[in-house]
Amino acid sequence: MRILTTVAGITAALLAAGSATAQEPQHGGQLVVGVVQGDPDTFDCHATRSIGSLYRLAPHYSTLLRYSSVNCPAIEGDVADSWEVSADGLVYTFHIRPGVVFHDGSSLDAHDVEASLNRVRNPPAGVVSARQAQFSAVASIEATDDQTVVVQLSHPDSAMLDILAGPFNCIYSAELLESDADYPARRVMGSGPFVFSDYQAGASWTGTRFDGYYDPGKPYLDSVQLLNMAMPAAVNAMAAGQIGTIVPSLSQADVDRIAQMQGDNVVAYPAIDTTVFFNAIMNTQRAPFDDVRVRRALNLAIDRRAGAAALSRTTSASGYGGWMRPGSEWERPQAELEQLPGFNPDIEAARAEARALLAEAGQENLSFTYLNWNRYTPMGVFLIDQWRQIGVTVTQETLDVGEFFGRQNRGDFDVTLIAIAEYSDDPTLRFSSMLSHSQNPRNLTFADDPAFDALFQAQAIETDPAARRDLALQIENEIMDQALYIPLFWSVRPMVVRADVHGFEVPNIASNYVGLDFGSVWLSQ
Repeated sequence: MRILTTVAGITAALLAAGSATAQEPQHGGQLVVGVVQGDPDTFDCHATRSIGSLYRLAPHYSTLLRYSSVNCPAIEGDVADSWEVSADGLVYTFHIRPGVVFHDGSSLDAHDVEASLNRVRNPPAGVVSARQAQFSAVASIEATDDQTVVVQLSHPDSAMLDILAGPFNCIYSAELLESDADYPARRVMGSGPFVFSDYQAGASWTGTRFDGYYDPGKPYLDSVQLLNMAMPAAVNAMAAGQIGTIVPSLSQADVDRIAQMQGDNVVAYPAIDTTVFFNAIMNTQRAPFDDVRVRRALNLAIDRRAGAAALSRTTSASGYGGWMRPGSEWERPQAELEQLPGFNPDIEAARAEARALLAEAGQENLSFTYLNWNRYTPMGVFLIDQWRQIGVTVTQETLDVGEFFGRQNRGDFDVTLIAIAEYSDDPTLRFSSMLSHSQNPRNLTFADDPAFDALFQAQAIETDPAARRDLALQIENEIMDQALYIPLFWSVRPMVVRADVHGFEVPNIASNYVGLDFGSVWLSQ
């Protein structure tokens, strides 16, 4: 098996003429990718909230639907060959491709789809489903025969196809689930383009070509290897031509350095705002974060414009905007955004209001610990400085990804960083994780907000695009009023890819979550 770690053999004339990209895809070689997200927190697609886990798992699994990697956000079938939606929007009928097989040689049919999606919608005892709330409109999922799955809704949901195209909704073996509902947490066995081969904790994850993949001729690669790397090591390896790309994102300074050192051997892509939005959340089980005045004060203290400018050269978490992605069809106009608490350009007036709110709440000497993922330490340093300017003392505690998510899931924090990290701009996906804790245990503020829930439900069933957009903006107003979530920055993603890597469409897509199975990627030999 050839491991391609350099493009020295590609001549400048070939690159200049664009001949490599005009070729038919070539088979062979190993793509090596640097992943700067730490080890996977679980092997179970349905349970993880981490894109670091998805990078490893996506090559091994199929989903019912998926986003097109060349025409995103268009939706196409994965194991679904075709589908119909009833006129009333309540019945979705999916026809499963014939001939799809799992890596163990068993057939994948409608019963596997039924068992897998029901596991997300209504997980058995002891099984975690991170996206259960997205399926709240689903009344039933049933395989009516070996090749047909019917999804029945209790009410229309404008985002249902987007939900079913979710990259975390991996299709598992119904037979294996019947004997052990939690087997995916320990065993990687799907029907994707690559068979799980090896995992070395802290080092690497490897998949090899699945010759039985349903799409003829794919995958093109012999194997894909994902290296667990710290950012400096990944940048050095890329600058030396030793890896094909780095995911999920780099700073612009790192991209510029790699491009300068590698020249025509790499392709540098301009930065785009992704669908990942960073927030600080407060644990309302701990005083004084159950007091809305304290939460509003912490939100008002942050100068987001200054932060975006300061962080832009050192971290990808530096995009300025409201709750709907900048540049998307849902974006709030800038003049309207500046009317929201925390976005007023007059930061001194906002901080004066924040100090008054803390005084009113009896919290003039507030202090707390900010729990942070060590990858985003610079953003934590910025927040500490912002809160200091309204008299609040904050200590930052930084952890590796596994321990960080573990502490969050246990509710062991005062204030912490989260990413609303979805694969689509659709409001149902954007806001579903924020539904009240009483109906959505993955809401880590541990708070209920009935007004938010009502608005969320209204936008989900609304079919008129303009009316739905208006409801999405009302949701944004409610979030800012309750201040359970403090909006910070969007993830901005410049990328650099080695020039011999083709078919990797991620740099052109706003979502970090599309095109991660590497099935269409090939290397110039």
